[in-house]
Amino acid sequence: MKSYLKDLTVVAIGVLIALLLNSFKESYQANQYHKTSLKTIESEISENLSDLNEVLDKQIGTLDTLKKYQSKSIAIDQLFAKSSGLQAATLRNVSLEFYSRNNVSNIDYEIMSNLIRMKSLSELITVKLNKLVDYLYPNIFEKSEESKLLTIMYLENLIESETQLTQLYKSYLEEHKKVKSNME
Repeated sequence: MKSYLKDLTVVAIGVLIALLLNSFKESYQANQYHKTSLKTIESEISENLSDLNEVLDKQIGTLDTLKKYQSKSIAIDQLFAKSSGLQAATLRNVSLEFYSRNNVSNIDYEIMSNLIRMKSLSELITVKLNKLVDYLYPNIFEKSEESKLLTIMYLENLIESETQLTQLYKSYLEEHKKVKSNME
């Protein structure tokens, strides 16, 4: 009987150790996945910010050209030719999907909220760009001041949303740097 209890105790302790090691391994893997997710998010946001800044500079140049020649008898297409034309940033939002697949216990809901806001603003930018393009196609050869004014308004509206997204990207990256430095 003593031998039986001794064997049972050894088996129970072995099972407990195996469960503990398995739990530790799963926790470690989840933590590694979380860190990889955060690095992916930071990388994607940095690339999006860089692309968006380039596009914003060109769009502001185009806007300045439109305003400068607004009252002149020059067609909109010629004004776009004088400037950088109409630019669009290719914004990726893969990190939201990647991060949301994370273990629920590891999700930082503030990060998730920021990613959702970034995705929503990206979609809004696409809608505004499409509205601008839809207006431009039938009016590209117009020379009237009113046509140029509407183009300016659409472009300013687009630039405003892109600027908001740029600020959101910058604030996320700054906050992430603080969190990252506190973790080290």
